Amino acid sequence: MAKTRDNDLDTGLLEKLSWTPDERMDSLEKVFRHVSGEAYHAIVWYLDKKRPKRIGARALRLGAIVGTTVAGIMPLLAQIYTINGQPRIALAWSSVALVLAVALIGLDRFFGLSSAWMRFLTTEIQIRNTLQTFQLDWEIQRAIWKGMPPTDE
Repeated sequence: MAKTRDNDLDTGLLEKLSWTPDERMDSLEKVFRHVSGEAYHAIVWYLDKKRPKRIGARALRLGAIVGTTVAGIMPLLAQIYTINGQPRIALAWSSVALVLAVALIGLDRFFGLSSAWMRFLTTEIQIRNTLQTFQLDWEIQRAIWKGMPPTDE
């Protein structure tokens, strides 16, 4: 099974391995390098793909914060700034700002930007941790072999 798309995992190398006693260590090294490379590829993919989601999520949430703040301040400003006892700012604008803030949060939830950003971040961290564990286990196993080729056991 070879790579079908650029972002698919490549298993083509695994079909060319030899497990004879003389070539066993070389095959294990190839598997180790292949798995590590694919994990690095996945980490880079997740780091690359999370950036637009982070930017979009932050922009929508910032807009919601600003809208909510404006909606909360407008009634106060309407009481402070009056002309002949009448507010200079119509209080209905407070409702408009609040509706816009809610709409921005709704857009974030509909398009899933915040949740996708967190999902991509979590997955990238999980892959990184799994790779580090795999690499540590590999080095421990190599230390157990003490430079000798691994046996069938």
